[in-house]
Amino acid sequence: MSSTNIKRFRLVSIFIIALMVVGAITVAVPVQTVSAASGEPPATETQEQAGPAQRTVFLERAYRMVVRFSEHVGKDYERIPKIVERTENLIARLEENGLDPAPIPTALSEFQVEAIANQPEFTEALAILAAHAGFDDEGKVTDRGEAAKTINQARVALEKAHRGFHDALQDLRLVLQEYREDHPLPTLEKPLP
Repeated sequence: MSSTNIKRFRLVSIFIIALMVVGAITVAVPVQTVSAASGEPPATETQEQAGPAQRTVFLERAYRMVVRFSEHVGKDYERIPKIVERTENLIARLEENGLDPAPIPTALSEFQVEAIANQPEFTEALAILAAHAGFDDEGKVTDRGEAAKTINQARVALEKAHRGFHDALQDLRLVLQEYREDHPLPTLEKPLP
């Protein structure tokens, strides 16, 4: 992945995080009607009930999105052994063909350490979602305040775990890309991936 693609990925990630923060603030900040002050007739009882109902629907959707995001992050962590195995196979093949894989083993070790460094946040997010404070077992809101806290706490922990994994993976990919650029491959007995 080129540095331009990395910058785009980070920019898109920041944009998505910003949207999630705005959504969380929208849920957390109470909305007051000013219709009477602007000359409009006062809100009826059904109009006043629409606001909380909309916030409840928003919270339930946000909860489902955070649960799906946790599944995505879980799949990222499941990929670690396969990434390690493939990189170790690459190192072995380079050595078999008389090439020096010098920076790759170090980068692989750093990837392993960095990729799992934020795994406690992932575990914390799973615990928060399992407790599902403010939600019932079907994901329906029982307490809007607690539901918003649940969503925000789980989201923050998941974002940190997700970002940590992908930053580590990106660092490993950059080392592999630089190695390939610095060491044009000769004709090998066994082809590289």
